[in-house]
Amino acid sequence: MNSDIKECKIDNDGTFKYIQIACINKKDKNDSKLIIRGTSYYSYHKQIFDDFMTEIKNSKNKILIEDYEYKCVGGGRIEVSEKMIYVYGYSTVFGQANHTKTVEILKKYYPYKTIDYSNGGY
Repeated sequence: MNSDIKECKIDNDGTFKYIQIACINKKDKNDSKLIIRGTSYYSYHKQIFDDFMTEIKNSKNKILIEDYEYKCVGGGRIEVSEKMIYVYGYSTVFGQANHTKTVEILKKYYPYKTIDYSNGGY
């Protein structure tokens, strides 16, 4: 998968909504990547996805625009503190993200934090 798309972009502190986005090569379905986006800037999961799609369109990278499709596969909430990240909840529009996969990605970017999840809560 093209490395121009950062796998994880979340706020550094606070509690906010997040989404998982599947980036899939239209010609080679095995060439895919799951990415995480989360921010307190937006009130709705769909706004986070729309912002991501604007990021892709504004990249001017023809490969990202023409060769890949992007699908939000779920959402939830993330709580970030100095020593811990907690993933939980769901999106009323996109459904619940696979929090196990979210935790796997977060551990790559925040190996110094305790990261846990729950499938409960909103």
